Amino acid sequence: LSNILTSAVADGPIVKDKVSITVGGRINYSDYLLQAAGDPEISRSSARFYDLGTRTMAKVGKRSSLSISQYLSGDQFKFAADTTYSYSNQLLGFNWDYRVNRSLTFITSGYSSSYNNNIEGNTLLQSYDYKSSITATGGKIQMSYKPTSSLEANVGLEYTQYRINPDEISPNSDRDA
Repeated sequence: LSNILTSAVADGPIVKDKVSITVGGRINYSDYLLQAAGDPEISRSSARFYDLGTRTMAKVGKRSSLSISQYLSGDQFKFAADTTYSYSNQLLGFNWDYRVNRSLTFITSGYSSSYNNNIEGNTLLQSYDYKSSITATGGKIQMSYKPTSSLEANVGLEYTQYRINPDEISPNSDRDA
């Protein structure tokens, strides 16, 4: 705990020796510093940040494990008179390991993530919203074969798809200039 940033992490079992979870997050108090600056242009500005992450891990039978991870974050900065910049990230992923025997393991994983960027302009002459984003989705299937400590073979398939939305700009007549 501080007067600028707070962070916390908690972890523990949900079901003893089977399922556990870890949760962590942060949030800042930058507005406090901006308001203390004494300059009206700075003190009417704002800045914010947060992030949150979780990971759940589970043993599924004697030979298998599953983990699911999630992450969210957001940033925002606003100039007193006109423009707000904001960014956000989201990620969801999973990993499943299945051990066939001492030598052979299959690993499957997948994810989906997105990044968003927004600029809201509000000046005397114009008011607009600018948005852009990138999303990615993917997965992997892998086989690991290790018959001895000195010999290992890994093969697999991987897929990734990106979607890029470079820009979308529109007038914003709902806001007062």
